[in-house]
Amino acid sequence: MKITVADQVRFSDHLLRIVGTSKLLPRKIRAGILVSLAGPEKQKPGRDFEVTSFGKFYLGNTSSHVDWHVFFFGEYDPVGIRFLRFVAEKTNPVFLDIGANTGTHSLAIANHCKEIHCFEPNPKALTPLRININRNLGLKICVHDFGLSDQNSVLEFYENKSGNLGAGTFEKRRGAADQKLEVKIGDEVVSSLGLKNVDLIKLDTEGHEFSILKGITKTLSTYRPILLWELAGTISTDTIAFEFLFPENYLHFRLSHRSRWKRQNPRLYSLKQNRGRNIVSIPEEQFLLVENLVSSNA
Repeated sequence: MKITVADQVRFSDHLLRIVGTSKLLPRKIRAGILVSLAGPEKQKPGRDFEVTSFGKFYLGNTSSHVDWHVFFFGEYDPVGIRFLRFVAEKTNPVFLDIGANTGTHSLAIANHCKEIHCFEPNPKALTPLRININRNLGLKICVHDFGLSDQNSVLEFYENKSGNLGAGTFEKRRGAADQKLEVKIGDEVVSSLGLKNVDLIKLDTEGHEFSILKGITKTLSTYRPILLWELAGTISTDTIAFEFLFPENYLHFRLSHRSRWKRQNPRLYSLKQNRGRNIVSIPEEQFLLVENLVSSNA
């Protein structure tokens, strides 16, 4: 990942970025250095930048939670992205990015996908998402300006005020909602798009995941895709809590990293090891695809 154009980021931040993107130190140590010297609270009002990430141009602002990670660490959600790349490189999938935010995950795997459909209802995330996709010519990525759910409706949406666009939610929060945004039944959307396959899904919608899973039951049973999704922190990782949302013969794992020194390398663990909220759900018939990622303790 490298700087491609002149930008507003300070020279000192470029030096810190060298530290952040170095693999000589564990990410936890790098994070401590960067947060203390150039943390998000020191970035307001923020500075624009353009970098390349996974061979794609990415435009951002250091005041944004996701963009801060992209600039200083070279990427956001390294474990999740590397898992998606691992699957995409082997399957050339039709990929649904539900809760696409600014497009970090879709851009990272775009070269390995047959086609990508991004769903992002939040206008504040939708604008940078479209900018980042349009900045890269020839991508087979279609952006949809609505969310998925188990109903066709307009729902109250609560924004995150701390700079993390991806932490906005349809789930009830204290205080008044910031706006109302459109959602559509997932199965109906997939049908209307005329997709012949749905092979891979990333689902990160800050607590609305269960409603979306209920809305794509036909998609799951027909196409049996692999899912990377976030389980809300208030819900147990016991499969009893959510296995009813999946067709028969799905296996569920917790996604994490291999070790402190290899935090970017994905590893699948038993859900009984209740740490972290990222879940991988995979049909039994595709288990061999990820078998070498499964921990011997799983």
